[in-house]
Amino acid sequence: MISRRNDSGGDIASRSPHAATYVDNLSSANDTMGSRTALVAHQDTIASGIQSQIGEYTPNSVILVIDDEEVVRSVTRRILERFGFRVLLASNGMAGLELFQSHAAIISCVLLDLSMPQLTGEDLYYEIYRLNPDMRMILMSGYSEEELINRFDGVQPPAFLVKPFTAQDLHMKVRQVIDA
Repeated sequence: MISRRNDSGGDIASRSPHAATYVDNLSSANDTMGSRTALVAHQDTIASGIQSQIGEYTPNSVILVIDDEEVVRSVTRRILERFGFRVLLASNGMAGLELFQSHAAIISCVLLDLSMPQLTGEDLYYEIYRLNPDMRMILMSGYSEEELINRFDGVQPPAFLVKPFTAQDLHMKVRQVIDA
């Protein structure tokens, strides 16, 4: 539980980075009903603010992250889990393909690094597309979007995320792709 006092004299308590309860300390100690009413009102306001930030989505959507860099995988996983997604991780293209084949029915989106050993991101992209043309995919790379398009013979992939990316960039791109 994270708890801190804000500038207006209220306490903010949270069990996760997405949900917080603001407790208004302006009501007198004897005004229990007023305090409860203020608490409910603040919870509703915060909940609608959070909903507008994260959009409509199915909680626990499963994202398959395929990247050969352990740091990228672990940070990406933490970010996605913070936003309510479940995450499967693969450290190379072959492992990613195996995970995709065994869990395709529950995967909502694939985050795929382009530069990997064993099976390149390009080859894996085409293989996943062959297996499921409707699968939502986001390609990740240090390449610019222009360089990416050139690598794909002028065919623009559905979504692209330039590395390094922020948590907000990642979240917005995944939401955009899943909600499409």
